[in-house]
This record gives sequence, structure tokens and C-alpha cells, in this order.
Amino acid sequence: MDDHLLFEAKRRAAERGQTLGELVEDHLREGLAHSVPPLRPSVEIPVYHGRSGVLPGVDITSSASLLVADAYHAALAVEHGCDG
Repeated sequence: MDDHLLFEAKRRAAERGQTLGELVEDHLREGLAHSVPPLRPSVEIPVYHGRSGVLPGVDITSSASLLVADAYHAALAVEHGCDG
């Protein structure tokens, strides 16, 4: 926590005759009571339930390996007349 913020919180708690914990609780309650709803609704993220795992030879920690795998997949798609 920022030292200046902590100092101000302790000062305000003392002014009100509260402990620091009581001041924090009061402000948390107030903040949670006035919470703003999300700007957009939550969305459900689709989950793939097909074959699991990474294709053999593909290193997911290597961008070069992923680019090679993507190029290979694109070449196969062209060869078979697919769009990708």
C-alpha cells in the first residue's frame, strides 16, 4: 500500500475515533454497495471438445514453430480446396 495513502487513512481513522480496520471496512462496504455493473454483459467462451493436445512437432512456446505449423495447415487447405 502507498505510504501516503496509509498515513492519510490512519489520520482519518483517528479523527473519527475508529481503528484503521473499521475505517477500511466502512469504505469497503460503501464501495461495494455502490458498485457499478459491468459495461457490457459477460460472454460465454466456447470450449473445444475435440481432439486434445498439440500436434506432434509443434512447440507452443515457439512462435517460429507456430508459424511453420500455420503455414503447413494453410498449404494443406489450399491443396484440398478448403478455406483454412
